[in-house]
Amino acid sequence: KWTKLAAEQGHADAQYHLGVMYRNEDGVSKDYYLSARLTQLAAEQGHAAAQEHLGNMYRLGVGLSQDYVASVRWTQLAAEQGHAGAQNQLSWMFQQGQGAPLDDSEAAKWALRSASQGHTAGQYHLGFLYENGIGVERDDVQAGKWYLRSAERGYVTAQYRLGRMHLLGIGVPLSYTEAAKWTRLAAEQWSDDAKVQLGTLYENG
Repeated sequence: KWTKLAAEQGHADAQYHLGVMYRNEDGVSKDYYLSARLTQLAAEQGHAAAQEHLGNMYRLGVGLSQDYVASVRWTQLAAEQGHAGAQNQLSWMFQQGQGAPLDDSEAAKWALRSASQGHTAGQYHLGFLYENGIGVERDDVQAGKWYLRSAERGYVTAQYRLGRMHLLGIGVPLSYTEAAKWTRLAAEQWSDDAKVQLGTLYENG
């Protein structure tokens, strides 16, 4: 009730939260169109989380027509305000050329900003860029470092890739114990790749 009243009075934070409620059917009937409208009202007032959310809605076509260019525009506004999730999403968009020019150096720049704020997906993404030499010089040690930070916070793909690096001794010490540890953690989160890798580890003792 109070959130709706505040939203009607133009409070950006209330508009954003009410938009999330309509999207998630949290105490109100699900309404993607109204969710998008409220989110845009908050975003237009400079609310970073709303800008990031609106960018995702444009990217996925939820509550409004899919528009990758608009998605990049709103995501970048949030990223420039320091929103770590938006920074990571923007990095992927530049890497894939989705609504933005294909630009690996921009992808690396925004991944670093996200990762440096402790964003687990951003840390994984930066590790991936280092492992594959995308927008940065290939550096397996840096890849391992960022995968570890992400893996320690439960990011399943980072756990799997870190386990693989330990299995092969690339960028991190060769260690079947560490390989099994991280691969098992990923497998417990239903990573199919990790399950296969864990099976290989067990077969080889």
